[in-house]
Amino acid sequence: MKYTPPLFLLAAMASFSVFGFRLSHAADGPDWFRDFDKAQSVANESGKDLFILFTGHGWCVACDVLDREVFQQNEFIDATEQDFVFVELDDNFGETREEEKRKKRHRELNKRFLSKVVPTVVFADSAGRPYTILTGYDHKQRPTFLEMVRNAQAIKQKRDAFFASADLTSGVDRVYKLHEALQFVAPALGSLDVRGDDPLIVFYMPEVREILDSKDTNSIEIRQHYIERRQSRADNLASQNVLDELKPFLAAKDYQGALRHIEALITSVVDPELRWEMESRKQVLLEWDGQYDKALENSRRLLALDNVPDARREYLLERECYNLFRLKRFEEACAHCDRRINAEDDPKKRLELIGWKSQMVAGHGMPQQRLAIHTAYLESASLGSDDWLTATAFLADTYNKLDDRETERHFLNEFLAQKDSPWIKLRLIDCSVALNDNATAQHMIERLINDTSSLADSPRKGDRDQYAYFHEQIDLLQAKIDLRREASDASSKE
Repeated sequence: MKYTPPLFLLAAMASFSVFGFRLSHAADGPDWFRDFDKAQSVANESGKDLFILFTGHGWCVACDVLDREVFQQNEFIDATEQDFVFVELDDNFGETREEEKRKKRHRELNKRFLSKVVPTVVFADSAGRPYTILTGYDHKQRPTFLEMVRNAQAIKQKRDAFFASADLTSGVDRVYKLHEALQFVAPALGSLDVRGDDPLIVFYMPEVREILDSKDTNSIEIRQHYIERRQSRADNLASQNVLDELKPFLAAKDYQGALRHIEALITSVVDPELRWEMESRKQVLLEWDGQYDKALENSRRLLALDNVPDARREYLLERECYNLFRLKRFEEACAHCDRRINAEDDPKKRLELIGWKSQMVAGHGMPQQRLAIHTAYLESASLGSDDWLTATAFLADTYNKLDDRETERHFLNEFLAQKDSPWIKLRLIDCSVALNDNATAQHMIERLINDTSSLADSPRKGDRDQYAYFHEQIDLLQAKIDLRREASDASSKE
């Protein structure tokens, strides 16, 4: 399948340039297995644990940052390679029969390990039983990621110690020891809300069943805990079944059909969490269907409800802002952003809101209007930070739209002075060609070829697709340079 570059590469290059696609070290990092069954076999033979990574190279920002800032670092490799067999399950698939087979197996493993989003890291023993699951990645975690690995290992050791102690007892004493083990590991696995199922019941069903089957009157309180937990799981699965009814509509991209289905069900839903989930799905579907006026109306309706939790209110405010921009109500949308920015006392949150405004205007409004907003974002950020890089890339893209290629080049060079990026180099080549600076363009082409050479043989499909895209673009730009040189040579001979 032909590689389609990310939308932000074609429109606003900030996201890819800041958070970084893989550079020249596609093979760096642990010795990743891509076949889970082979990895588990090796784990069984070696006695090592499994480090299972669900990722999405090339389109998942956090995945690529985690890979670059943690997994490619010698500090991480040296500290972990003796303890784990590493499995990377990359959510990029081709259209061949073999790729379809891999995709099917990948989805089975998603379901098995309750991996709903990327990146997700599952720490499991050699039998494949998880003891810690980590979801997401914030680049500020890097100093503590190894601590998180060690914490996971400590949880496993404590779990195994409780289980070993339980094996030496019987009756109510055994129930208590099993309960202690399960309660110790439960927080590390995540909640039912986060995983979509109860990981303790899914992964530790034999122990849970043994506790529930206990007849000892002294274990009634413990049994009650698992009875309630089992009931919560059953209620959640019932709710999920309602949401699963939307899947055929989504597979067919029949968003209007999905909206009609939600409207028919939502009035009869009593559970507040399920009702909120359906309202959220409705909001997303309206936007996917391009009904931005109704999506705006829906977000405002939900915001007007009583006792909306802060996290949901933040989400709805973002949707309100997004739809104002989509409706080209530029001044109203900017005023909406400014009210939130001016009301925020926390400097970190304030910068996030300034960045959100800058991101929103990147695809909307006149270029001159964008310049002031992107400049304000740049001035609010620290030199070399992710926010500073994002603002710098937004400014370069805006000057491109204004056909001011010299200023565009200035910001591209500013970016590269702080952070290496093959995508920015590609834009710099294009800019240099437009400015008739063949020498700089040729030099950057050679650097880019060197930077991306290892992508060609990467085991990751996403890396190979990026290699193909880079070199397709390099060939086009090189052809322009060569044609210009030929014309210059012909002119000089005359």
